[in-house]
Amino acid sequence: MMKFFKADEESPFVKKELAVVEGKVSPYMKKNLLFGLVSIPLIFFSIINLYTVIIYFPMTSEITFFILILAVAGALGFAFFKESKHYSKKMQETSLDYIQSRISNSEILPDPAKEQYLDALHEKPYRAFKIFHDFLKQEEKLLYLNR
Repeated sequence: MMKFFKADEESPFVKKELAVVEGKVSPYMKKNLLFGLVSIPLIFFSIINLYTVIIYFPMTSEITFFILILAVAGALGFAFFKESKHYSKKMQETSLDYIQSRISNSEILPDPAKEQYLDALHEKPYRAFKIFHDFLKQEEKLLYLNR
């Protein structure tokens, strides 16, 4: 599970919203992790073995076939790595889209405050979860003040 903030310190309201983001990102996270875990060892295995085979062994038909297999394994590793990066980007896009729509559709916060959070998201998307956390804290505060 993703842990963006310490769970002990968060209110149920914030925990619920962060769980929704986690649920939307979770399928991509699993695939990203799988492709990443497979790609790195495959790349290193093929590069190290290709180097060893090319430098220390004479070229024969059997060695050429082995080099071809290692090259294909390396290419597969790089393809998995690229796919992992794709899923990582998809995770960021999905979470950012949800956060932006959640802030835009808030009926509790006034429009100027929503615009402030949305502007902050556009300026610093790498801080999206901190901005979303601050938004949720303010929304929760206003929600309990209006009761």
